[in-house]
Amino acid sequence: MKNQWRLVLVLLLALVIVIFAVLNVAPVTVHFGFGTAKWPLIIVIIVSLLLGALVTVLVSTMSALGLRRQVKTLTAEKNSRKPRSTKRWLKQRLN
Repeated sequence: MKNQWRLVLVLLLALVIVIFAVLNVAPVTVHFGFGTAKWPLIIVIIVSLLLGALVTVLVSTMSALGLRRQVKTLTAEKNSRKPRSTKRWLKQRLN
C-alpha cells in the first residue's frame, strides 16, 4: 500500500512538471560572463534546479563526512579510556 501511494505521488509530480514545462517554453536570453544564449525557459529552470540540487548534495555530504569523522574520533577516545565501575562512580557522586 505504501508503494502504491508513492507511485501515485510520483505520477502526480510528473504531471505537474509536464504541465509546467508546456506552459514555460518561451525562449529567454541567458547572459553569461563571456556571451549570451537563447534557451527555452523550462531548460533554464531545470538546469538551475539541478545545479541547486548538486550544491545541496555536496554540502550535505561534506557535513556527513565531518560528523562521521567526529564520531570515529570520539569512539576511539571512549574505547581508549579505562572502564570504571558504576557503583564506585555513584558512591563518589553521593558522598
